[in-house]
Amino acid sequence: MKRSLEGVEGVIEAEVSFKEANALVKVKNNVTDEMLEEAVRSTGRFKGKVVKREISAEGIRDKEIKVH
Repeated sequence: MKRSLEGVEGVIEAEVSFKEANALVKVKNNVTDEMLEEAVRSTGRFKGKVVKREISAEGIRDKEIKVH
């Protein structure tokens, strides 16, 4: 899943925790929730929903995806 998320154009970094059932993703402004959710679905094993968004410095956003 990390590879799939980091394969989305505009994703800077992804940290995946299967124990916590989430992924924390740093993205540029052009990355939509739908793009990240599709990247999770594309693994064929999981579904995900962006549940938290924070704006950091320089237009970088932090997003949390709950995975199930």
